[in-house]
Amino acid sequence: MTRVARLITLGTLASLVAGCETQYATVKGRVTLDGRPLKGALVGFYPNQGRGSHGETDADGRYELRYTNKKAGVPPGPCVVRITTADANTPERLPARYHEKSELAEEVKPGDNVFDFELKSK
Repeated sequence: MTRVARLITLGTLASLVAGCETQYATVKGRVTLDGRPLKGALVGFYPNQGRGSHGETDADGRYELRYTNKKAGVPPGPCVVRITTADANTPERLPARYHEKSELAEEVKPGDNVFDFELKSK
């Protein structure tokens, strides 16, 4: 099971417990590192309350976020953004300012949102 699938499964369980009906905005974009597409990064948007939405970047650095396995999108509102390349078998390639000490934040609006992230390794 991929990192994204595991996170989405956990989120699905949490949303079933919460039982609330929320509108979701689509969020997609592209992540680059030092001007090159960042493949295989996990992108997460975390609202002030509730669970986050996640997606993984493809070979061109493009991502689209999912709230659950069956539901795409992100609840509208302010979100902290975390981008990581680490998993059980891969060490982190990004500075902490993009994940555990994230300095990234975006305001998700209802409807379609595009957020591109131009990351620097130094």
